[in-house]
Amino acid sequence: RPEKFQSRHGTPAGLLNVTASMSARVPGPLNSFHSDSLSIDSVRGLACLLLVGWHVFGDGAHDGLHIGDGTLRNFADAMSLIRMPLFTFLSGMVYAHRPYSGDLRDFIGGKVRRLLFPLLTIGTAFAVIHTLVGHHSLASINWLTLQMLPIGQYWFIQSLFLVFLAIALLES
Repeated sequence: RPEKFQSRHGTPAGLLNVTASMSARVPGPLNSFHSDSLSIDSVRGLACLLLVGWHVFGDGAHDGLHIGDGTLRNFADAMSLIRMPLFTFLSGMVYAHRPYSGDLRDFIGGKVRRLLFPLLTIGTAFAVIHTLVGHHSLASINWLTLQMLPIGQYWFIQSLFLVFLAIALLES
């Protein structure tokens, strides 16, 4: 029977409808936040897949899967024009849901926990591991400025932290 596959709102039952019916129970602005958050998480997942795909395909025929000219190379190159602007857009969307509220200490503390601490631990581990496996020599890494200058591909996290710091200082 068709009505067996209909939700109480008359839409086809399914995973998205389960999520929608759960958010329908939450009144007011939280309801729109939940659906916006679900959309943001979905686009964030897509952006992560694009980033992983770019690293798998590599920056050129000498990296990743060593793919030369062809459809996959063209796709990887085209996605490189989308993925970082997409991450930047998503950062703005997430900030729009939880903007600076006037408490500088809490705001910066949250950004240190979510951005700076992971950057420092993963970035340092990245530099140490690359040195141990021979990708870099000890002399090629400036260990005194390692935590102040962008660390490999982690430049984006450091940039986000600095942008959020500037926003908080400008808005306070």
